[in-house]
Amino acid sequence: SLERLCLVECFAGTVDAVTPDCMRRFCAGLRRPLRALTIGSARCLTDEHVVVMMPALGPSLTCLELLDVRDRNHDYLSNIAMDSIASHCGGLETFGFTDSCVTTLGLEGVLRNNPGITT
Repeated sequence: SLERLCLVECFAGTVDAVTPDCMRRFCAGLRRPLRALTIGSARCLTDEHVVVMMPALGPSLTCLELLDVRDRNHDYLSNIAMDSIASHCGGLETFGFTDSCVTTLGLEGVLRNNPGITT
């Protein structure tokens, strides 16, 4: 059963195809909770996508990487996404993000609620 999911450059050109509700349904429908999720170079993911994914995925994740994730307007993830990650993830050991509008306040929330992060 699927435990690690890596999606890099998978959403290019499908800006409207992966709605937040579509992503929520996908995450809720997984037979087994994911342990690791990497999303990279996605041009259609927003804070809202992260917010709807975290209730289903967050509690089981030990690795979360959001690399160069932005929406079609080139707006990057913000503290809104980090707040959702902080609220739903407590067992992260690896956490990575790049190219974001996250402030130290957003990052501190994730780190505070995930004391096991080592990388």
